[in-house]
Amino acid sequence: MNRTRLLDLALLTRLDQGDTDGQALYEHLQFKDAELIRQMSLLYPRLHHLTAEHLIERTGETVATGASPRYVYRITPAGRRALEPLQAALEAELAQNSRRLKLFGLARPQGAGQ
Repeated sequence: MNRTRLLDLALLTRLDQGDTDGQALYEHLQFKDAELIRQMSLLYPRLHHLTAEHLIERTGETVATGASPRYVYRITPAGRRALEPLQAALEAELAQNSRRLKLFGLARPQGAGQ
């Protein structure tokens, strides 16, 4: 799964848990996987794309921060439907990678390294 699809999956998964603003999305992704989103400039193009695809919507609500207002994003019913195939694709890729690691004797025992 390429970085763009992985980022889309991460955004949709987070928004499926509840509405939030772009800054909070960025901080959540940085906390979960800093490699996934190295800079804020990667986030907003994906949010705009997901909005154009009607998978998320930007509400008229804003979060008062003392600075400029922040728009709130929420997942749409279409976004929820799109989650399942994205999750299935990631699971299939992880299973394939696990088989490849075993092929080369690089697989770790279950629970190792956690």
